[in-house]
Amino acid sequence: MSASFSVFAQDNLIKVKTKLHDEVLNIKVLLKNPMIGYQESKGIGFINGRIKSIDYITKITAKSDNRIIFNIETNPYLSKNPFIKFKIKKALISDKTELAVENNFATKNSKIFNIKNAKKEI
Repeated sequence: MSASFSVFAQDNLIKVKTKLHDEVLNIKVLLKNPMIGYQESKGIGFINGRIKSIDYITKITAKSDNRIIFNIETNPYLSKNPFIKFKIKKALISDKTELAVENNFATKNSKIFNIKNAKKEI
């Protein structure tokens, strides 16, 4: 069974899929975010009669049992709706993994998921 989660407010979503194979946990993350920086906001201006606001992800962190396993600081030049993959070696079924995302407004959102929900490959 693959684990799938949705977090954030209406416009921002996190989707996580995990697969466990020989104590290696493969994690795929899809983040729904427009990733609009200053230049895009100023250059395009209006979309459907509304001014585009600056909105992008600044930091993505994954922790497993209080150890940081993935940490990245981003900028608005990352693509719209970024897709990220990473692996955790020596993952145990009892481990809990937390994925935290912060945007340029300093809004922090996180989701905790268990490895026991991961799809097991044979």
